[in-house]
Amino acid sequence: MIVKIKPALSLVFLLSISNVFAQPCIDGFAGPYPCEHVDQRGYLPLSEFNSENFNDIWGWTSPTTGREYVAAGLHNKTAFIDVTSPDYPLYLGYLPTASGPSLWRDVKMVGQYAFIVAEAENHGMQVFDMERLEYLSASNTPVVFDADAYYPSFGNAHNIVADEENEFVYAVGSSTFGGGLHIIDVSDPLNPNYAGSDEAAGYCHDAQMLTYTGPDEDYQGIQIGIGFNEERVIVYNLEDKTDVEVISSTPYQNVGYVHQGWFTEDQRYVISNDETDELDYGINTRTLVWDFSDLDNPQVLNYYTHDTPGIDHNLYVRDDMVYMSNYTSGLRILDLLDVADGDLEYFGYFDVEPSTNEPFFTGTWSNYPYFESGVVPTTNMYRGLHILEPKFFELSQKEVPVCNADEASLDVIINKRIEGEITFAIEMDDEDVNISGDFDFVQTDGAPLVNQVSWAGLIGIPAGYYSGQVVINYNLGEVRLPFVLIIEGGDGLTGPGLVQPTNDILPSQFVDFVIEDPLPGYGILQVALDFEFEEIVFERELFGEGTSFSFWMPYQQTTYHWRIVKPTACGDDLISPSSLFHIDFVSSTDDGGSKAYFAEIYPNPTTDQVNIAGVNWDGITEIAIIDLQGRVVKSLPTMAGNEIQSFDVGDLPHGLYVLQSQNGMTLGKLLVN
Repeated sequence: MIVKIKPALSLVFLLSISNVFAQPCIDGFAGPYPCEHVDQRGYLPLSEFNSENFNDIWGWTSPTTGREYVAAGLHNKTAFIDVTSPDYPLYLGYLPTASGPSLWRDVKMVGQYAFIVAEAENHGMQVFDMERLEYLSASNTPVVFDADAYYPSFGNAHNIVADEENEFVYAVGSSTFGGGLHIIDVSDPLNPNYAGSDEAAGYCHDAQMLTYTGPDEDYQGIQIGIGFNEERVIVYNLEDKTDVEVISSTPYQNVGYVHQGWFTEDQRYVISNDETDELDYGINTRTLVWDFSDLDNPQVLNYYTHDTPGIDHNLYVRDDMVYMSNYTSGLRILDLLDVADGDLEYFGYFDVEPSTNEPFFTGTWSNYPYFESGVVPTTNMYRGLHILEPKFFELSQKEVPVCNADEASLDVIINKRIEGEITFAIEMDDEDVNISGDFDFVQTDGAPLVNQVSWAGLIGIPAGYYSGQVVINYNLGEVRLPFVLIIEGGDGLTGPGLVQPTNDILPSQFVDFVIEDPLPGYGILQVALDFEFEEIVFERELFGEGTSFSFWMPYQQTTYHWRIVKPTACGDDLISPSSLFHIDFVSSTDDGGSKAYFAEIYPNPTTDQVNIAGVNWDGITEIAIIDLQGRVVKSLPTMAGNEIQSFDVGDLPHGLYVLQSQNGMTLGKLLVN
């Protein structure tokens, strides 16, 4: 059973701290932007990037730190942005264009590597190691990077398509093979190699490549692709890269320009767009819903018509939602629960171009909906980068103030359609105090719009912070929404003190924080680059973390200020004194002191050879190269009698290293590109 849910209430957000660009969607607007069920968490204006326009975007999550990064195309560069704290996105640096500027730039990932193409003449394909973003100094950002590798076998290309599982990328719309598939093996990403091509199916504008697991038994387990080739949709058999076969070639009604599309999760259906049908036929935005259960004979199930005439551009599918960047109409999110009938259903939107919905080539170019955090970075061509967050499930407030009151309540709101049964539960972190909430409504298939949690008998509960979670289970899994009851009576609440780090030099960006808090349970950790906390670079709500917690900081060789903010029920926020620490894994020692850098190290950065001078080499027979985890990755024997020692480091992975003699003297840092 599918129940349609249409909320009819405005939410009140209690924000202890806010960013001017963090704009929740209230009563149909997030600041100046029309919206529904989509908040703006952060924003970076185009003016910060010294560029003329944004275009494509993709994302990468570090498996080491869990930080979330964006690679965003601009007309003259690819910009790298840390969106781990989405209210405070950090512009880390950029890779300049390989040749000239271009309106069209495209980027995709395989593992930790970004592959970048552009329509600029002689651009080729740049390769960039995203791990380099993990170890930067705040004073040096935005960093101007060099490419880690380069593939020159085509000039311009319109798009790059990644098959991450099989470690291939496909340049499409390039200056080779009539714009057909140009296939590159990136299993060794720093040495990309030509693997094959297809010219027979004609110019390919965009595509999706994968190992097929859908319902067509004839193609189970083989590598296929769907190409959007100007006038028709192509299905490729990609098992033999040197002899690509066309499985099917399908046109449809009123073709304008077959632009782009994406498989649903079960690979049974494809959702696609046409970039010029609105202009060619004077119609509203049209999205095609395809049945791809027979790859030899795909069929259009429906032409879904939107309520605006904005031109549709890039779209992606995640779970039961499709995320569309529709130029002037903004980010549009629709559910796929009725896709078998060819129907789509609106969930929400964020209109990045409030002045118009007409079919103009301005507004949002693309979006990336695959971050675990749920934020969806969205490019706005001539304005900036929006960090958006759809609200599928939400609480009326995360902080529930209880000031001299016996009762409290909290609304659990469902904004999306749910297929099948949905259940709710409350889990409280403090098991020593009996606080259990009661749901006022019975769970049903699809669930009601609002379930209210209520608490009674709170007058006798000691003042404090009682954090918990609303646990929602439905067909796509489990959702946990944290909250805190802030109970304050005759006794006021007490603020925390900071224990560590305080005035320390730390050898790692992974920082262990310890506070002294007589009333733990909730707080907000703020980390900034300045004493006034105007340049916040990390922020995290602490639900039930207690008095110790650990997080990865975004910069090294940088001084940080940190504090804890705790809201109250009856008065002003409690703000701890601030403290500071400095991250420098080279100069740090066990006793908190520091060592000087003794050596001249050049060239630095380097790609192969490094020279070390300015050192008294008496008694130094070996140099250790130490990575950021403190591991010795290479030992280099010195040559007696040489004032300048030269070493080959070309076999080291790209990254930042410490050079140390065998007697423990730190010589300095080395960046290998």
